Amino acid sequence: MSQIPASAQRRGRDEWVTASCPICGWEVDVTVRPSDAGARAAARERVLRHIRQSHPEEIAD
Repeated sequence: MSQIPASAQRRGRDEWVTASCPICGWEVDVTVRPSDAGARAAARERVLRHIRQSHPEEIAD
């Protein structure tokens, strides 16, 4: 999960974390609510779920 890039973004009062798939570049945004760390973990989890569904051949057993 540490290989999934995630970065914090901010525009005005809005804060979110963007994570992207290292294989195909698919991106997901997660709004920062209680904490930045929680939003990063949630974004990475969503990308990990995407990888498991869309790129199963890339996952080592």
